[in-house]
Order: sequence, then C-alpha cells, then structure tokens
Amino acid sequence: MLKNLGSFFCCKRSRGKSEVQPPTKKIKTLSECPICHESIVSASLTSCGHTFCEFCILNHLLYKSDCPVCRKEITKSSLYPCFQFDQATKANLDPEELENWYKREIELKNWKNLSKLKKAKPGMKVDVLNEAGEWCSGEVKMKIDYGDEYPMLVIHYEDKEDIDDEIISQSSDRLAPAGFYTKNAKKII
Repeated sequence: MLKNLGSFFCCKRSRGKSEVQPPTKKIKTLSECPICHESIVSASLTSCGHTFCEFCILNHLLYKSDCPVCRKEITKSSLYPCFQFDQATKANLDPEELENWYKREIELKNWKNLSKLKKAKPGMKVDVLNEAGEWCSGEVKMKIDYGDEYPMLVIHYEDKEDIDDEIISQSSDRLAPAGFYTKNAKKII
C-alpha cells in the first residue's frame, strides 16, 4: 500500500509541474488589464464583470461604448471601483513590478487632477458632458457660491438655447477644462 501511495505522489508531482501554474502566476494573470496588459491600477469593474485599469477603461470609453472583452454595452456610470482588487494585486507583485505600479498610480492621479475644473468663473470655456453622454463645449454663465469648497455653476452649451443651460457642481466629473475631452468628443455615459 505504501508503494502505491508513493507512486501516486510521484505521478502527481511530475504531472503537476507541467499542467498547473503556481498560484501567484494565476493571480498575476487575473490582475492584468486586458487593455494595457500590465497590472491593473485603480481597478474598475464593469457591469458585465470585467476589470480594467480606471485610466484604460475611461480612455476606451472616449472612443467606444462597449466592453473591450465581451463587447457588451457599458457606460462610465456603470463602472465600480474595486479597492480590494488593488490591494490583492499589489500584494502579489515583485518589487520591480510594484515600483512600476506606484508610478502608474501617480500618473493616474495626475491625469485625474488635470481633468478637474478649477477656479471656474463666468465666461470661462469648459468641456461638459451633456445628458446624452456626449462631450460638448460649454461656457460658465454664472457661479453660485454658497461658501462650500465647490460652487455650483450655470453651464451654457455652445450652439444651444438658454433653456438647455444646466446647474452643475464644479467638482462634477461632467466638467473638465476646455479641450480636455472635446478633442475626442464621444459618448461615454
């Protein structure tokens, strides 16, 4: 019986080497962004269940409104941050990969910072995401300051009637500096 048991383990050991990936290799494969093929930074989970770098999926949505993996229609508003995924990814990276991950995280923060509208004032040109999910050129018509950190802005869409004006918080993701998105005006919500 011990002989049979010993041969069983030998077979398992030799078979296991060629067929089974080590767990860390599997985790690294699962934590690779299907768009940039690097470790996912600031994981965004889509409504169809796929995970991407936040930067990658947001830029993809500037041009297309489908999931890059399964081609189901997705929107920016259907993306969910997945902080635990980020923690698991970082925990399984070697030091060199982790350094690259942190550099990419800083680049994402810089990109987000550049996309934020700061110190808006009447007459300022802006990019605004309309209710149809298209980036348009607009203008700050009025600033309504309640003493909060972020005032409310009356936004007038270029080439639209005054009746289409909207009140949007300066901190909204629907506003960006002029030209940030309208160079590639596409539907993303």
